[in-house]
Amino acid sequence: MADIFQEIDEELRQDRAAKLWKRYGNYVIAAAVLVVLAVGGYKFWTAQDLQNRQAESATYQEAISRAATGDIEGAIEALGGLANDAGSGYAVLAWLQQAALAAKQGDLEAAALAYGAVASDTGAPAVLRDLARLRSVAARLETGDPAALSSVLDDLAKPGNTWRPMALELQGVLAIKAGDKAAATEVFSELADSTDTPRGMRARAAEMLKALGM
Repeated sequence: MADIFQEIDEELRQDRAAKLWKRYGNYVIAAAVLVVLAVGGYKFWTAQDLQNRQAESATYQEAISRAATGDIEGAIEALGGLANDAGSGYAVLAWLQQAALAAKQGDLEAAALAYGAVASDTGAPAVLRDLARLRSVAARLETGDPAALSSVLDDLAKPGNTWRPMALELQGVLAIKAGDKAAATEVFSELADSTDTPRGMRARAAEMLKALGM
């Protein structure tokens, strides 16, 4: 008797399963297909992304090699192309390297533009955006308005910022250019007295204070 009940129970379950499959089978198949497509698409994307990164790395290294052999113009051109076409990571590196090479060549306007591209890139790490702002000001020390340039450094000169000592030093230089001896003295005194200031910069600050008659 128990066997009969088991057979009936099994038939009922099979019948229920058949009805459920008839009702929802197409949805199950569609879901399975979507899963397969999603996995396949992800694997394709990761492979393509790796390939792109390898190509960007090769282009970047080639540009660096050009610069090392003296072909600065060729390196700048290659880095410019990479900065415009690459993903955010290598684009930022390319902009920064291009700016440094342009500054080395004496083309400070081009350097400032390249640094500005990094500073405005919201996808770049904040510490690199801040560095780009800092370098952009340094590139325009001789040609820019001291007050305007100093205002760019205000956030960078706040306590806690990675680039605070360098930003303060530039603000001190800009104060001298603007003829504001009191402001320059205040800045260089802070740098000279702070234990957070790198040793070389503290020495420069002390020399600047002597030059200012302090």
